Amino acid sequence: MSVRFIADIGSNHDGNIGRANELIYQAKEAGCWGVKFQMFNSELPNKPEREWLNPDWLDPLSKQAHYYGMQFGCSVFYETAVDEVRPYVDFIKVTSNYGLREKLIQKILSLTKYKDYVLTTTGIPVYASYPPSMFYEDGVWIDRPKSNHSVQFSLLAIPEYPTPLEYIHLKQLRNLDGWSDHSRKPGVIYKAVFEHLAKVVEFHLDLEDGQGWEYHYGHCWLPEEIKEVIKNVKEGFEAD
Repeated sequence: MSVRFIADIGSNHDGNIGRANELIYQAKEAGCWGVKFQMFNSELPNKPEREWLNPDWLDPLSKQAHYYGMQFGCSVFYETAVDEVRPYVDFIKVTSNYGLREKLIQKILSLTKYKDYVLTTTGIPVYASYPPSMFYEDGVWIDRPKSNHSVQFSLLAIPEYPTPLEYIHLKQLRNLDGWSDHSRKPGVIYKAVFEHLAKVVEFHLDLEDGQGWEYHYGHCWLPEEIKEVIKNVKEGFEAD
């Protein structure tokens, strides 16, 4: 299967490392390529402690993901977070709200200067989300460069939870590499993969109890739901 499915655990760990580990396990069971957390702390305003990711968890969570054969990543929202996560991650994510912050991008690029932390020959891969508004001007859809030197995979993301179909505009994937799903609709993922050739699909994951911090927003997949989608995508590729 040529699609990288990334389970964004986000804040659904609820400040409990046992729940975080169970979410990693469920991502593995669903067939994911990788898992991702979000590095929040007091530097990001209006985020309660229940959402924060304890830096002391990074090492055991990374090892847990690797034990299951998955890549481990984090979204970063401030420059010091880059230093916090860099010894443990296989990739770094910059969200659609922060993807244009030049200082943050430059900080991430500086990782290539730290040879003891570089995990690949080209440095730690950077994934970035971009909103459709970047491709829409004066009522007309326009093309943008697919990527730049700082980004390995660029994803289309609509930060509307859950995302209504009329806001999605998957045709803009022609400019990008993948889809950051907030729709929780299987058909949207199938169209992104099979028609628009998305190489990466990121989605938010909660446990079957639906008790995670983010679940009430309506954009989080449950393990059995996304497992079925990933299985169908794999079977679709096998049909070739």
